[in-house]
Parts: sequence; C-alpha cells; structure tokens
Amino acid sequence: MMQEVTSVQIKSMNATFGRLHQQTLTLQPGLNVIYAPNESGKSTWAAFLRNMLYGMSTKSRGILADKNRFAPWDGSPMQGRMELLVGDTSYTITRATARTAAPMGDFRCVYTGTATPVPGITAQNLGDTVLGIPREVFERSAFIRQSGLSVDQDPELERRIAALISTGDEDTSFSEAYDRLKKQLNARRHNKSGQIPQLEQKIQSFERQISALREFYGQRDEWEACLAAEQTRRLMITEQLSQWERQEKYAAARAYAAAKAQAERLRDEANVLLTASQRDNLPSPEILEQYAGQIQALSSAATTLENARQEALHDTTAAEKAAVAYKASPLYPQSIEQLQSQMNQDIPKVTFSLSFFLLSLFCAGAAAALSYLAVHQPIWSVIIFVIVLGGMQIFRSISDKRKSGKLAAGRQAERDSLSREMERYGALMQASQEAAHRAGQSQAMVSGLERSYLTALQSLLEKIRHFQPTVLDLSGAQIATTEAKRRAAALVKAQLLASEAEYRLQTLPQVLDNAVTPVEPPAVSREQLQRELTETDDSIGLLQRQLDTLTGQLRSLGELSEAESQLQRCREELSQLESEYSAVSTAMEALDAANLTLQNRFSPAVGKKAAAIFSTLTAGRYTSVLLNRDFSAAAEAAADPISRDSQLLSQGACDQLYFAVRMAICDLVLPEDARVPLILDDALTNFDDIRLRAALDWLCGEAEKRQILLFTCQKREGDYLGSRASLITL
Repeated sequence: MMQEVTSVQIKSMNATFGRLHQQTLTLQPGLNVIYAPNESGKSTWAAFLRNMLYGMSTKSRGILADKNRFAPWDGSPMQGRMELLVGDTSYTITRATARTAAPMGDFRCVYTGTATPVPGITAQNLGDTVLGIPREVFERSAFIRQSGLSVDQDPELERRIAALISTGDEDTSFSEAYDRLKKQLNARRHNKSGQIPQLEQKIQSFERQISALREFYGQRDEWEACLAAEQTRRLMITEQLSQWERQEKYAAARAYAAAKAQAERLRDEANVLLTASQRDNLPSPEILEQYAGQIQALSSAATTLENARQEALHDTTAAEKAAVAYKASPLYPQSIEQLQSQMNQDIPKVTFSLSFFLLSLFCAGAAAALSYLAVHQPIWSVIIFVIVLGGMQIFRSISDKRKSGKLAAGRQAERDSLSREMERYGALMQASQEAAHRAGQSQAMVSGLERSYLTALQSLLEKIRHFQPTVLDLSGAQIATTEAKRRAAALVKAQLLASEAEYRLQTLPQVLDNAVTPVEPPAVSREQLQRELTETDDSIGLLQRQLDTLTGQLRSLGELSEAESQLQRCREELSQLESEYSAVSTAMEALDAANLTLQNRFSPAVGKKAAAIFSTLTAGRYTSVLLNRDFSAAAEAAADPISRDSQLLSQGACDQLYFAVRMAICDLVLPEDARVPLILDDALTNFDDIRLRAALDWLCGEAEKRQILLFTCQKREGDYLGSRASLITL
C-alpha cells in the first residue's frame, strides 16, 4: 500500500555531497532563512535535498551531471541522511554509495529510532509517495532556483493542471496526446517520408517491375529462338570437324610409327658408340677437356723451355767472351785493392850525395887555408868562410829541388796511366762477373723448367695411356686426346639426337596403324571450320549470358502474377492509409480545438492567482498576469491596457513575475494535505528592498501552511524578518 499524502516537514539533513563532508543542517517548521556567502554550499544543500527525495539519475552524462558535479571533493563516497516528519510520524532516510557506478544507490527508509523499514517506500518512489508529486512537478513548482524561476512545459505538470481545471483525471496531457497523434500523422505522411509516400513509391516500383517483366518475357523468347538456331549450326560444324580429326588421327598414326622407328635407330647408334667408348676406357668430355688444357699448357711450357735454353746459351757465350777479355788485361790477375795500394805509394825524397859532400869538404878546406894564410886579417878569413859555406848550401838546395821536381813529375805520370788502366781493368772484371752470374741464373732456370715440364708430361702421358697405351710424347698425347674428344662429341651428339627423337615420340599421340582408316576430309578447311565454331561458340556464349542476365533480372523482379497481386494489395493499403490520415487530421483538429478551450480555462485560473501575488509584490503596479500554454508570461500594468511580455521587463521584475507564477502553480498543483516544503535557492537576489520585503511578508503567510527553506547570500532577509523566521548561518 502507498503511504497517504499528508503534511511534510524536513527536520535535519547530514551530507557528504560535493563540498559538504559530514555536515549537518537542522531545520525548523515554517520559514527557514539559511544564510551563507557565495561558494559556501547553498546550492549544494538544495541539490542534495532534491536527490535525497527523488534519487540521483545515473543516465545523465557530462561534467554537469549531478553524479559528477557533486562528487565529494575529498574523494569520500557520496552519502546522505535525512529526517522527515510526515504527519505525526518521523522517517529516517539514508542513501549511500555501494558501487561507484551507482552513487547514492543504497537506499533505506525506516521509522526514526528503529530499524523497521517504512512499507511501500522505495528509492524510486520516495518523493512521489511522501510529497504526492513526481520529480518533474516538484522541480517546476516547489523547487525554485535563481536561474530557474521561469517554468517550462512538462507533461506531468500539464496533466496535474488539467486535472485541477477539468475532469480531475491526471492521465490526460494535451501535449502528449497531440504528440501521439502527430507521430501517427507523420508516420503516414511527413514531407516525402512516411507510410503513404513509401507506399506510393512501392506502387510505382511494382508498376515499373510489371512493365519490365512483360518486356523481359518477350525478349527472352526471342533470344531462346536465336540460341536454338546457333546450337543447331554448332552441331553441323562439330560433325565436319570430327571428320578432320579422324583424318588427322590417321596421319598422326603414320607420323608416330615413323618417329618410333627413327628413335629406335638413333638409340641403337648411340648405344654402339657408348659401348665402344666404355670398351676403350674413354674419359668423360669434361676430363678430356682438362687433358686438352694440360696439353696446351705443356706446349706453352715447351716453348718457354726452348726460349730459356736459347737465352742460357747466349748468356754462357757472353760470359766466356767477357772472361777472355778480362784475362787479357796486363793487370790480370791482380785485384783492384792491390793495384790501389800500389798507386798510393809516396814519391821518394832526394838524398845527400857523396860528391856533394866531398865538394863541401874541399870548399871548406880551401876556405880554411885562405883564412890561415891571411892571419894578419882574420876577420876576412871568417867572412870568406861563411860566404863559401852559404854558397855551398844554396847550391845544394837548388840541386835538390830540381831533382825532386823531376821525380814527382815522372811519378804522377805513372799514377795517371795506372789509374786509367785500372778503370778498364775494373770494367772488364765487373762485366765478366755479371755475365757469369747471368749465365748461372739462366742455367738454373732451364733446369727448373725442364724438371717441371718432364714431371707434368709424364703425369699426363700416364693418364692418356689408360685409353691410348702407345702414346710416348706430347704430340702423341695431343693426337690421342683430339681423337678421344671427337669420339666423345659423336657419342654426346648421338645421345642427344636419340633423346630428342624419344621426346618427339612421347609428344605424339600413340595411335596404331590398324586403329584408324583414312577418311575423306570435308570440302571446307579445318581452319575455316574452327573459325566458324569459335564464332558460333561466341554467339552461343553471348546469347547464354544475355539469357542468364535476363533470367537473373526476372528472378529478382519475381513472378508477374505475384507482382500484380502485390500491386493490388499496395493500392488497397494506400487507400486505407489515406483514410486513416484523414481521420487523424480530423482528430488533431478536434484536439486542438479542445485544447484551446482548456487553455482558456487554464490560463485565467493560474493567471488570477499569479496576478494577486505579483500585485502584492509590486504594490499594485501590475494587476493582471497572462499565461500561455507553454507557461510564458506577460503582465499588464494598472494604467496600461497593453500587456508586456516577460522579456521586456527588467530582470528584477521578470524574476518577480515568475516568482508569482511559481507560487500560483504551487498553490494549484501541490497537494493541499501534503503541504510540500518550498525550497528557494537565491530566488530573491534580484528583488529590490521594497519588493523583497513584500515577497518575504508573503512567504511568512505561506509558511503558516508549509515549511519554506530560503537559501540566500545576503543578510537583508534575516535583518528584515527577525524573529518571524528561523535564521541559520552556514
């Protein structure tokens, strides 16, 4: 059983919600003025209250969705607790977060002070049950925010107002009924879409299909006749070609027999050559090529050896001639060192001769005799003696220098002659030595080449004697190798011819002579018949493809009788839809007329209540409020018969107009017994002081019937109300 609607009072709230963390707000009956500066959590408390009553929507997405916008700042799980006084009974409601994907999804509603659940109340129906109105009506009536004073249209609110001013049936909503009829109308025809245009297109499609089917059937009959004629012609051509095939088979049999005989003959010739080759131990062609290369290399080596021998003979002759010239020299066999020592001996000095000594003694005796005879002049004796001795010495020096010059000149001439002879002698010696060295090197080279040549020749002859034992020298080896190569080439050629003949035999059809008989060929050549067959096959293939395509088109188009039947059904369905379209249009016109009548009753009822409140707020300046079906409002001044749309009013006057409309709607749509609390979040911010006091006075009167929570960022409300309201500072 659902809880009966009765008066409701919010006693306290505890929230971990957005910036709030385990904060508690205790409320009193009547008017509660809750003051806090901006950014202090007033709107958060209001949003928390709404989510505690109606739960948090998890379908909303984006950063402004409540589950994201009010996620606790400290990272704690979102949760809350609320105590309500419903009639005389106190309820405790808790909502906690058990899963991140379902914030505040863990719900409990118990009688306060107990663990006993309140029957009939769930997380989804708490607000509807306790307040007696759904979430949409609550948000458009009793839940008022500064930016949300205006009222937008909603089917729930529309049904409740319609029930109040008409039959009392809250299941009726003009907008929903009109939308349903409009959907029905659009489903049948909306511009170029809808059932009727689609059906018309379908009818046109069937008509085109039927026309195409009739055309295709006629074309198919024509192509089938052409195909039958081409197939008959093909049979005639293939019969003539079969005659050519029998004739060619006979010719092939003859050719096969000839090829077989030739293959056998060539095979026998190759076998004879192979047997002779095996008997004579002939090497393979590859080895014979190696022998030929070795023979060529030995021929080159023989030529090189002969050239080396000639060069060695020449060097030996030159060495003998150089030795004869060397030995014919007058200086032979002295060495250059001996001759050099002999040439470097000094020229002998001139010695004192005996004759010169005796002459000196004589002169000295003569001088002494003179001195002795001239005693009476002794000084002159001494002078004469000195002069004689000096003359003798001068004579000696001149004589020695003359002799030394002659000896030195003769000795230098001898040395120059010896030096020239030594140069010739040294050149002959060096030439003889170099010629002897070259002759020795040439002889050594000849010896090495002879050994290498004889070794290679002997090795080659031993190999060749395996198939030609009589070979003795290089010339015989060359003749034997050439002959062996000729025989090997003849064998290879014979084997190749035999293989080719065998391959030709295998490629020919194996037809025996007695299996076929000669047949007279047709008058038309085989090539002409083949061309005609190709043309006929192409024609048949083209006709067959065309028929296949046509058959596929016919299959895709369906049977003609079925298409005609479907066309008839579509026409009948179109007639039915056009009748329904006309009926729905008539129903919408009737509903629109009924709505106009209901609106004429709805707007004055709400407008009258709103006008009384708006007049009180504006001290009688505005006396009339006009409302449209979408809740857009206009006001008329007392002395001005022209109504002013809300968009033409100042922001403050516009807020006051919609505040009056909100209060009028609350008075009309909120259950009287439930006395649903009013929540105003900075709703009076744009009111000037005079109109604020008038609004507060009106709220004081309303607070006698229901609890009111007025959140404000200004202190003027509390200053004016004083003890008439419960003042709470966050």
